Amino acid sequence: LLKPQTTDAYKFTLSYKNQPFFGVSYNITNDVIFQNAPRQVGNLTYTTTVNLARMDNLAFGVNFPIKIGNKVEGFGSNQFVRNHYKAEYLNGTYDKARWNWMFYSQVTYRPLPTLSVEVTGFYMTRFLEEFLTLEPFGNLNIGVQKIIWNKKGRISLNCNDILYTNRTKGHLQYQNIDVALVQKNDSRSVRLTLYYSFGNQKLN
Repeated sequence: LLKPQTTDAYKFTLSYKNQPFFGVSYNITNDVIFQNAPRQVGNLTYTTTVNLARMDNLAFGVNFPIKIGNKVEGFGSNQFVRNHYKAEYLNGTYDKARWNWMFYSQVTYRPLPTLSVEVTGFYMTRFLEEFLTLEPFGNLNIGVQKIIWNKKGRISLNCNDILYTNRTKGHLQYQNIDVALVQKNDSRSVRLTLYYSFGNQKLN
């Protein structure tokens, strides 16, 4: 019984050397499909999917390159976002807004032509997602890659979510409904991979 949600989107972007440098966007979404609208029957609390609200989303983005000498390069990105939800639900009005900030960066260090080290990560402050207020979280990954066997082979070691901070913690409070949420995923891992290219490398 869901209807499609529709969005009017407006965006302005400035680019420098064919790369986006600054952008601002404003989105108005009607009939927002809430994935976790809460309901309570006696002592039973559950969530359901329903068309509920109007959401106004305002976002500012600032991107910048990172370059130190000839061995370090990468980029960083900042986003400042404001989500505002307004809905009539359970004989009441849900009207809530919050700003949040997200930072993302990717940096590669090449001490040798055949060796590279890459560090990527992001951090997001407390933000509003439908009825949920989610706590800050982030992710830090490190990868090392070595080219071997006359460029026919490559060995890589990747460590994902080293600090195990990519976890979801949140709180939902509306009328007499009060729910805490904790979600943990298998996001922390270490992977060792060996690649080898065989055969005639000179064929077109």
